[in-house]
Amino acid sequence: MTNESYDDLEHKVLSALDRTSFAQQSDIDFEMPNIVPTKEILGLGIGAGLGGFISGAVVKYIPIDFTKFGVDGLPQILVGTAIKVLAKPKGMLKDATNGMLVSGIAIAIQKLTEGKLPSLAQERIVSSSENTQIPNGVVF
Repeated sequence: MTNESYDDLEHKVLSALDRTSFAQQSDIDFEMPNIVPTKEILGLGIGAGLGGFISGAVVKYIPIDFTKFGVDGLPQILVGTAIKVLAKPKGMLKDATNGMLVSGIAIAIQKLTEGKLPSLAQERIVSSSENTQIPNGVVF
């Protein structure tokens, strides 16, 4: 490189540094964000909590074994659907009903995946234990 190209490069670097400010900003805000839940979230939470209560009441007073249908969470789903169809709730009651449905769906999904994950972990352990023999005969 020639002196001319060094001078040109030096000029470009200095002009870039002039445009950049390394001074600390004085208006930094350390205020915590507002994390108050909305009314809809509160309604969903109340409905999800009531889902367990409703499930227990339905199972206690209706002599039907809902586990025979193969879907856990069915009482919450049925009661939530019945309330939505028959009462057509609005506002907070609508959110609570949606929360009840969500709790039933969550239980159904949890029970469907419950038996699958341990078997996957067991397969992984078995396949990793097959490769533990060292050529001189020592086994871990």
